[in-house]
Amino acid sequence: MRANVSVWHGGFGLDEYIAHLVHFLEAIGPGAHIVAVCQPCVPALAAVASMAQGCHPAQPLSMTLMAGPIDCRINPTKVNELATSKAIDWSRAA
Repeated sequence: MRANVSVWHGGFGLDEYIAHLVHFLEAIGPGAHIVAVCQPCVPALAAVASMAQGCHPAQPLSMTLMAGPIDCRINPTKVNELATSKAIDWSRAA
């Protein structure tokens, strides 16, 4: 089963994901900690870095990134190797 969200709900790219994390941390308030596992590591790192640069009062006290693909060129996984070994048409057909 494939679930699609209509575009009238708005976009949800990387920028929106980062903004969502910042808003979430604002809702929690000062003193929070953030943990990201796997794919959310990149947006979590970007959100916290952005908050640190702006001296945001809700910047988390700590950030834990686990198994995140910060730079997939270093020690690529089997998933990375598969993704780079196939043409884009292969993934569209899947």
